[in-house]
Amino acid sequence: MPAAAPLLLLLAILWWPLVSPLASGHLQSPPTFISLNGSRLNHLLLNTNSGHVYVGAVNVLYHLSPDLQLLSWGKTGPKLDSPDCLPPIDATDCTQAETTDNTNKLLLLEKVKGKDPLSLIVCGTVLQGICEKRSLENVSQVLYKTDNPVDTQYVAANDPRVSTVGVVVEQKDVLLMLVGRGYTSKGPGGIPPITMRRLTPVARHSAPAFSHEELGKLVVGSYSEYNNHFVKAFQHNNYVYFVFSRRDVWGKREYRTYVSRLCAGDPNFYSYVEVPLSCGGGFNLAQAAVLGYHREQPALFVAMAMGQASTPTPTDRSALCVYKVDELDKALHGAQLLCYTQEGKDTSNKEKAYI
Repeated sequence: MPAAAPLLLLLAILWWPLVSPLASGHLQSPPTFISLNGSRLNHLLLNTNSGHVYVGAVNVLYHLSPDLQLLSWGKTGPKLDSPDCLPPIDATDCTQAETTDNTNKLLLLEKVKGKDPLSLIVCGTVLQGICEKRSLENVSQVLYKTDNPVDTQYVAANDPRVSTVGVVVEQKDVLLMLVGRGYTSKGPGGIPPITMRRLTPVARHSAPAFSHEELGKLVVGSYSEYNNHFVKAFQHNNYVYFVFSRRDVWGKREYRTYVSRLCAGDPNFYSYVEVPLSCGGGFNLAQAAVLGYHREQPALFVAMAMGQASTPTPTDRSALCVYKVDELDKALHGAQLLCYTQEGKDTSNKEKAYI
């Protein structure tokens, strides 16, 4: 299992007046309000090339202009479905199937660096979390979907309560999608917590779009043990990072937050490594994260909550913690050295990291 988790702790707390986001400028005009028919919203995505905004909601997608005028919309559900059955759903074979809401889990741009995006990637909870591509000009238009998906095409969590995150990367002029998803007890097993997905079919391998066949994946002992609650996935320089919380599989088995890193050009996940994040005062559960700048240096801002005893349930107590990306990278590099040079043990023979 190519995962490392040293006990090196990073500590910092900052409050809002000190935060400097990536986007520059200040709000100059009064906010604009728009009604989206009372939809339960899940994700918001900005196309920086066009300024258009895409909103993923339960059963529907919205496409807005830079001044928030509705340009197009499209339905994604509800659909006849059951998490216990594999698509396509046949009511005679899956008697427990019922009309089910489709919660948006992933909303990403299929984008080559320096070029206009090709499509909108949309993944929901129904039909075992399969994905489709939609037009950026008219989100009601489906550009790609599979009517008979194979098990390697199940991408998002099939439970609205279980998180899924993703980021599109480019490897040797090929677009791929890295996906982190939590563990679900219903549906097909054997889906790793982090997988790499192709975005275009490969004819010579007969591998369809969104499949992780013959691509990298995070191999761990028991997927239920590594029940990561993913909060964020992002790319910075030549690395992809994931922020998540889970129960510590070693030690006191308390819930804590981790950041993991993977080389964007590593198709085999050999470079995967993770370290725990500490936030003073007992704030241990990441709720949201964003990459920004603090004092002109790249930094990861994480909204942390204090957990209820030894559970993944957050309390109403929270803090904003900041971690310099340079310091994170040093900690991650140190974890790799421990794993591959000292079998994960420090100079006192105490286990600090594991593979």
